[in-house]
Amino acid sequence: MVIAVDSGIHYLEEARLEPDLIVGDLDSAVSVRDYDPDIVYLDQDEDRSDLQKLLALAKRYQANEVVLSCVHGRRLDHFLASFSAAIATDMSIRWILPHEHAVLIRPGFAGVFSTGVAKIISLLPLDGECLTSTEGLKWDLNSAVLQVGRHWSLSNESVRDAISLQVYGGHLVLMVEHPPQEVPPW
Repeated sequence: MVIAVDSGIHYLEEARLEPDLIVGDLDSAVSVRDYDPDIVYLDQDEDRSDLQKLLALAKRYQANEVVLSCVHGRRLDHFLASFSAAIATDMSIRWILPHEHAVLIRPGFAGVFSTGVAKIISLLPLDGECLTSTEGLKWDLNSAVLQVGRHWSLSNESVRDAISLQVYGGHLVLMVEHPPQEVPPW
């Protein structure tokens, strides 16, 4: 399902993709009038961001996973707010960015990511203390405590086709370098 958020509809139009749903306060979506009103969800709640409105709508449609693209609106505050909104939901959240892909890692996570060899990998804590262990990185972490403002793993490098990751404690984001045409299997 493709959900456009407010002016995000213009990114879909440029890519010649049709949305299944459109949501937001629609203050910056110029051409929303051209769409079937049955797929448009006007939500003028000023206490929630348009991304929060998207996540609520996705949840209402029983989505378990959301892949976010072009969520920044070319503004850093919108991009940073997307991490807060992601933590507040129980869905799996991934971001497709121009040069990397990212995934929200929740407390208690243990798993493997196919990354490819020689990819730049960063693990950035978003809240709490993240007790983190990895295998498959140039500088593996062995029960390292990653914490906002104190310690993180920036610009590490994968030395195997896949990395394993265990996280206990807070939330963190795993960012993996990928060119836009290369989509990781996860």
